[in-house]
Amino acid sequence: MAPFLLAVALALIAGAGTTVVLLWRSRPDVGAPQFASRRTSTDSDAREAAESSAALLLVGLILAFAMVGLGLLALMVERGVGLASLDDDVERWAAEEAGVWGTRLLVWTTQLGGTWTIVIVASATGVAALVRSRRWSPLLFLATVVVGQFLLSNLIKWLVDRGRPALEPLADFSGPSFPSGHTTAAASTYLAVALILGLFVRRRPRALLIGAAVAIAVAVGCSRALLGVHWLTDVLGGLLLGWSWFALCSIAFGGRRLQFGVVVSDVEERMER
Repeated sequence: MAPFLLAVALALIAGAGTTVVLLWRSRPDVGAPQFASRRTSTDSDAREAAESSAALLLVGLILAFAMVGLGLLALMVERGVGLASLDDDVERWAAEEAGVWGTRLLVWTTQLGGTWTIVIVASATGVAALVRSRRWSPLLFLATVVVGQFLLSNLIKWLVDRGRPALEPLADFSGPSFPSGHTTAAASTYLAVALILGLFVRRRPRALLIGAAVAIAVAVGCSRALLGVHWLTDVLGGLLLGWSWFALCSIAFGGRRLQFGVVVSDVEERMER
């Protein structure tokens, strides 16, 4: 039971910390935002150029951060240094402390990042947003996040081709190990779902939705390592890849504006008015 309790504790800390930070930095709550319309012809070209430059810079920073982070993790994995030196210890501890009920709870938790769960949750959210907003963009955004993370994680798996933990796994698995596909899917998809649902609620519920999305991703990641189907560094790689991919997709779709290709650095300010 100890591994499951650890996973829950880490997930709650991550989710609560995210929620507190978002509530602390947010503007006063003035109601649920709506989909913003495109800029009018009266907007200055200079401002649009500045916003485009800022968005491109942000995209570049996210790409650089993701590539450097994943590269460092892959290097640690190859040489067995840094965080990779903890991989064996985590697997041994989880194998020794795993109980029947703790293992069952971890197996149930890990299903939150399973392919069918991700597809069902994303599809249901997209259809609900389509009915509510009468726009296809939320569904297209979710499809981009889900399909893109799947392709990216499997491409990196093929390139790195890392073996799975040698200890007896407590759940089924397939394919190479780095990064964790379940963790990548949970990290990107649940944040995307939180963004979509946040279109129709006030500030505090939006912060709770994002905190819950972070908590689920961390819980799924912990479950993968503690079930012995992934190394700790696989999970960290999955979180980094999933959150980075979500960030890139959200920028491409203009944040909560959800218009593909529209750069809007002041969308948050407009929606809070």
